[in-house]
Amino acid sequence: MGYDQVRNSRRKLMAAMLSPLLFGGCKFSRYFDVEWDEEVELFCGKIIIVHIKRGYERTSSIFDPDLRSIQRSVEITFDAGGRIGVFKRKFDNYDVRYIYKNKEYWYIALSEIGFVRNRVVSEKVPILIVHPDRKEVAASEWGQVPYFKKSNIMPPTPNAAGVLHFNGKLLTIAAKEAHWKKYPRGAGDGDLINVRGVQPPAIPQP
Repeated sequence: MGYDQVRNSRRKLMAAMLSPLLFGGCKFSRYFDVEWDEEVELFCGKIIIVHIKRGYERTSSIFDPDLRSIQRSVEITFDAGGRIGVFKRKFDNYDVRYIYKNKEYWYIALSEIGFVRNRVVSEKVPILIVHPDRKEVAASEWGQVPYFKKSNIMPPTPNAAGVLHFNGKLLTIAAKEAHWKKYPRGAGDGDLINVRGVQPPAIPQP
């Protein structure tokens, strides 16, 4: 067997070995999702289940165990009740910070991720208001938004790899607040956590 034949055989072998990694699972793909059902406590104390799916783009090689990536989108699904029913919405270049209800209106706080091509909410008041008839309106001033002191959606902290073990599971309030407390995004982040004003006494291991 000549040199060129040996080199071609090696290339084919490497391609066969890499094919399952490139195309056989979200973790090794360029684009992948991390999603879970999350217990979310509303301002009134009621707990709802919100399905949260975040879309990512890898920025490292497929062999990088840290799964370095950039979040590109978030999709939320929950039962809003009334005439709204099941609310499902994907936000490109945004993440979700909180979901609250006041009377028959729902308020969804968003935070920008990178460059926002299609703006959904204003920069100054990043709140989307969902009316009882399903109409979505971007708040134009804070006077349109009731005061909600705490965030109630866990951010993907410390990174995609750090929350991958929640994928496909139910994230309870106790588990998510313990994880958030263990991996705060910065000083004072713990003050944003909404769990009836009480922090978990211990941090359960994943």
